[in-house]
Formats: sequence, C-alpha cells, structure tokens
Amino acid sequence: MGEKSIYIHSFSVDNMWNRVKLVWNDIRPNVNIIVGINGSGKTTLLNCINDYYNSKKSLYKCNGTPLGIPVQFIRSFDVPLANRKKKDSPLYQELEKSYFSLPIISSIFLITG
Repeated sequence: MGEKSIYIHSFSVDNMWNRVKLVWNDIRPNVNIIVGINGSGKTTLLNCINDYYNSKKSLYKCNGTPLGIPVQFIRSFDVPLANRKKKDSPLYQELEKSYFSLPIISSIFLITG
C-alpha cells in the first residue's frame, strides 16, 4: 500500500496578540513556495505548521494516524540578505546534514545546480 499524504486545506489564526487575523482558504498540495509582503504572516504560518507537526506528535492525529511529518522551510525572501540567518532554518539544518553525507561529486552538483 502506498504512503498516505496529509494536506492542510485551510488554516486560520484569530486574535493573535490582538492584532493579527490570518486566513488561508486555498492551500494546495505540492505547493513549494509562500509569497507575501512584509507582515502578511508567511513566517507565522510556517511556524504554526511546524509546531503543529513537530511538537507533541503523539497528541495530534488524523484518522487515528499520528502526525509526525516534519515541515521544512526557508525564511522569507523579503528579509534583507544581511539579516538572514540560514542556520536558523530547519531546512538548512537538514540540507547541511545531507550535504556532508554525500559523495564529493554529488556535493559539487548541489552547489553548481
């Protein structure tokens, strides 16, 4: 039997710090990018999803199946380059682990594309 995929189709946060109301009603499977202006909630959405999937995994279930799917993300594009902290990103940490475990030729291909 194939692996089951779980997708979030909608997401909302109300009264967060009495100033933010975030609503996403059309989240599609296999979307790899979230775009928005400063303060639109991109990082908040990803942090909420990351916490949902990665903390207290045994408490969250979908149809009786524990949710243990890691959510990986890179900080938003609208953060000035000088302020980015790549090592804070869970994706960077995963890439760093896999990068050093690859043969040299594969690592070079990753760098050059």
